[in-house]
Amino acid sequence: MPDITAVTHAQNIRYDRKAEALYIIDQTLLPGEEKEIRLQTIDEMVEAIRALRMYATEDKNLELGYTVNGQMMGSSITEVPEKLNLEVTVNDPDKSDSISKVEVVVNSGKVVHTWSDPAELNQGSLSVTLDPDYSYYFIRVTEGDGDLAVTSPVWVGESLKLGISNMVCGTATPVTDEELTLTTTLFNSEDTDATIKSLTYTIGGTVIGVDKGEGDKGYTLGKSSTLDVSFHYTPTAARVFTVQVTAVVEQNGKEYTFTKTIDLDVLNADALVYIGIDASHYNEYVAGNYKDSMGNFGNLAAKYSVRTVQLNSSEELIAAQIGAAHVLPALIKVASHRTEDGVRFDPETTIGIIYGELTAPFDSDRVQAVRALFADTGIHFRVTEHIREEIWSKFRLNVCNNLPQAILGAGVGCYSDSAHIKAISDGLRRELEAIAAAKGIDLSKAAAGSTHGSTVPPTARYSTLQDLDAGRHTEIDMFSGALMRMGRKLGIPTPYNEYTYHMIKALEEKNDGLFDYTPTDAVTCSR
Repeated sequence: MPDITAVTHAQNIRYDRKAEALYIIDQTLLPGEEKEIRLQTIDEMVEAIRALRMYATEDKNLELGYTVNGQMMGSSITEVPEKLNLEVTVNDPDKSDSISKVEVVVNSGKVVHTWSDPAELNQGSLSVTLDPDYSYYFIRVTEGDGDLAVTSPVWVGESLKLGISNMVCGTATPVTDEELTLTTTLFNSEDTDATIKSLTYTIGGTVIGVDKGEGDKGYTLGKSSTLDVSFHYTPTAARVFTVQVTAVVEQNGKEYTFTKTIDLDVLNADALVYIGIDASHYNEYVAGNYKDSMGNFGNLAAKYSVRTVQLNSSEELIAAQIGAAHVLPALIKVASHRTEDGVRFDPETTIGIIYGELTAPFDSDRVQAVRALFADTGIHFRVTEHIREEIWSKFRLNVCNNLPQAILGAGVGCYSDSAHIKAISDGLRRELEAIAAAKGIDLSKAAAGSTHGSTVPPTARYSTLQDLDAGRHTEIDMFSGALMRMGRKLGIPTPYNEYTYHMIKALEEKNDGLFDYTPTDAVTCSR
């Protein structure tokens, strides 16, 4: 082997101030020829980078050469060979510097071979034969003082179309002591399924969570598909930090490792200014001309320690005013009618009031206080441990039984007498139940029936139709409007609810006189 110490080396990078030109070594000619490339224009620099005629080093004069089957760094080997012969030359002319290790790095940063024997490293020439299991290979050099150098890769065959495309935080303004949802999106554009064996989340090298899927069996990432995996984390201190997710993915018997990071600026919840946005109505800010600006507005506000909160329900609107600790979720099922002196109902034939805590303890002091309040009133009531499901159950009744008859303008008997109106009701039901399932709402937990109540006659007109009959605006924003917003957020189509929403909005416009056209003598015809 030739004495490499006798070879004269040029600088990797040098700048000629007089000529206003940058010079780099053409890595594609090494080791047979050492030649500088003159870079004086932007186009020349872009072309040099595109051709990958360089390596990056933290050491000012480290010399590094690299070939795979005779092809220099930056090359592509289109036809996959049976074996890959990697040749590396590395030298630092400074006697005070030493090479600590040289690694072969492949897809996603996995190390498949390491040279660390000082005697071998001192020779300056390294080689290894590997199987062509990956789509690219590059060299990473670590010096004794910690300086790093990396080469351009050599690509073998087609590039691997598998990995992490993104990681996002569910809120624009993370705050202390509030659970965050971090969603990692993985993609598989290959023609075979892959398995996500684990997702490891770290902050500053400290593991904060590991997800191996249900039963530690991992996640299946189907061919030509993407997969979103959520991780929940509650920060306890106001600070800026980076969360890294490391995904171990197996495909066709080969294991790959992918990483992604997200920077989070967690603010002190007590020091924030909160702005509540009424999203319970299908308004301009939620669904109109400004809807696409809401996220930008939230991000802008966060820079000034201001947090925007969309309030989607009556409970959230009330809680924003009096505090969530003072709100006990409840619903009422009552058959009432208007008279000249108000609204009347018969307590005996009313299903009554259903209420309860969202979480344990379900028999809390305030639940007991409400129970004592209703005692001996003659009003039917019951406590439930599934108040969220009970509320959604009534929500389903309002959407499926309240709305279609309002469009038709007929009594409740239409659902049994018309297959067409029943089909609309069923379509609304399917969309609602799909959204409920996606939100973790198990509607089977709601009570199936009650010993109270009375038979509903076929002439009965529910609240939405009553509002239209009286020329009032309806609660459609709280019904189909809410489902449309949730469906859009969850990626669930809601065509039945969109049709119903717009039809009832049009009926409101009709009541407002929008379609009271004045007759004219003019005749308009088309042909």
